[in-house]
Amino acid sequence: MPSFSRKAKALASAGAAAVALTAAIGVLHTPMARPLLSKIGGCPVGKATPADIEAARMGAVRETRGVAPAPARPALGFTLDRSTPADVHAWGKQLGVPCENKREGTLVVCHAVPRAALEGHAGQPGTIDDLAFAFRPRDGRLVNITATSLALPSGDASARMQHVTGTLRASLGVPTDAAGDPTAEYLASGDYATATVQYRFSDFMAEITATNIAGRGVALREHYLSATD
Repeated sequence: MPSFSRKAKALASAGAAAVALTAAIGVLHTPMARPLLSKIGGCPVGKATPADIEAARMGAVRETRGVAPAPARPALGFTLDRSTPADVHAWGKQLGVPCENKREGTLVVCHAVPRAALEGHAGQPGTIDDLAFAFRPRDGRLVNITATSLALPSGDASARMQHVTGTLRASLGVPTDAAGDPTAEYLASGDYATATVQYRFSDFMAEITATNIAGRGVALREHYLSATD
């Protein structure tokens, strides 16, 4: 196989760096990293309205989504662009999981969710610490799911990430981007060591990220996003 040109290598490195930067920004919004976020003035999203947040979401989607439609749109058993807050609350009640409304009802956050209750995690042990569902303000339909697991040992984080990314690969194929190494050794190698896998389609985006939060274990974040207008 011919070697990459210098230009191709530079572009690949820049792409990997962008992926890692996106992952790090996401991790800054985990509870473990909030003290660090407060030191740099907090997050401006906290002061934004639901309409502002939706406009920002769509702006980012239009800039980063892919060209081809996704062969599937996995979202932990929920349906992007269809599920509603009422659907999530009914699911949480049936499961015995506490869920709360935030951001004028456009965000529902459920806590301590058993992994085995989620599509793509069937038969897996442990819990998701926070499972956040964001809904489009104009019609109350699900557009964004973020699952965050905190303070994981590097071995557990690696096993979880490899299980999830293996499931996604089976339905979505080869990732659009990847950076870092989802092994226990790499994730334990230093503060903020990050491994991430991304899929970008014209109607769907997904990102799985594991980051070593200094002295607090590994944070694993699953993000599933509608990319439709």
